[in-house]
Amino acid sequence: MRVTTIFHVGMGKTGTTSLQRALAASGEVLAAQKARYLGMWFERLGPGHEGFVGLRGLGQADAATQRALAARLAADLVAEADAEGTATFVHSNESIFERGKALTPFFTRLAEEVDLRILVYLRPPREWLPSAFAQWGVLHKTQVGPVPAFAELAPKLIRTYDAIRAWQEAFAPALTVRPFGAGTEIVADFTAATGIALAPEPTRHQSRPEPVEMLLRGLFNDRFRPPVLPNEFNAAVLKGTQSPLPSVARMAALLEDHAGMEEIIAARRDTFAFIEAEFGIAMLSAPPSDPSPGPSPGADLPDHDGPAGGAAPGSDGRDRLLDALVELTLAQSIRIRRLESAVDALEKSLAERS
Repeated sequence: MRVTTIFHVGMGKTGTTSLQRALAASGEVLAAQKARYLGMWFERLGPGHEGFVGLRGLGQADAATQRALAARLAADLVAEADAEGTATFVHSNESIFERGKALTPFFTRLAEEVDLRILVYLRPPREWLPSAFAQWGVLHKTQVGPVPAFAELAPKLIRTYDAIRAWQEAFAPALTVRPFGAGTEIVADFTAATGIALAPEPTRHQSRPEPVEMLLRGLFNDRFRPPVLPNEFNAAVLKGTQSPLPSVARMAALLEDHAGMEEIIAARRDTFAFIEAEFGIAMLSAPPSDPSPGPSPGADLPDHDGPAGGAAPGSDGRDRLLDALVELTLAQSIRIRRLESAVDALEKSLAERS
């Protein structure tokens, strides 16, 4: 049985996380179409091929090794198709895009055994570059040294587009290239491109933190010369904080909001008249209060996910920075208190043993 194998290879920052989440959540929907999601990596190739390290190793392998591994994968997929009736396999990993030339022996051999289809999304550079800079210059600092300036990193990032030449030259008949823009619904577009329906996501996944968090990440990562993974900031700074960050402005407005007070008092006017008649205490002698405006509509977090991936904080961004600092201080105070309690308990235990 000749099976179809679809490789969605990126490029990065084109809704790949949302698509991969939808694929992972669509097991039953895919099975009904005789399809299956293989995931992001190449564990099927055997030990040593797991995760990003395995993908990098595959790209560094010589042509003979790549062809042998491709033949092994094809045989495995065909065997599964014969046993379970699966007609289509889907693999999704944006890290493959830049490795098109390096992986040409692998995909060429795979195409000899399966109906190979390759799907690429390309995003206009004026949208992609700011998003890519925030991702790999700030969120995950990939460079050695301080956080780079856009003008320093962007010329390196834009070389990513050059990879499309290798895909076109080696796999033109199997290649589908789709545009990705601010209005692209990636899951629906994937279905249009492949004919494979996926379970709808309840919400669109946004992998980019809001601008105030990006500012804090930049300040944190700038302290270290080596590359900095996002989880280092998460563990050192964000642990215990709420997400999204609560708004100080919203809470301040909430505490000052006395709207409806006169109506609430009027509902118990008879009780206050009783108090005045029986005890001589005037409860309603003060003039009625003016209704307070309540929370400002602009106090909540705005939508920062524009076409360029969000702007740097302005005046409202500075307000959100205060929100972040307050929340971080509170969260870290709690963590310090818990640590102090744990140390006290340990010292007491050690003292009792001695």
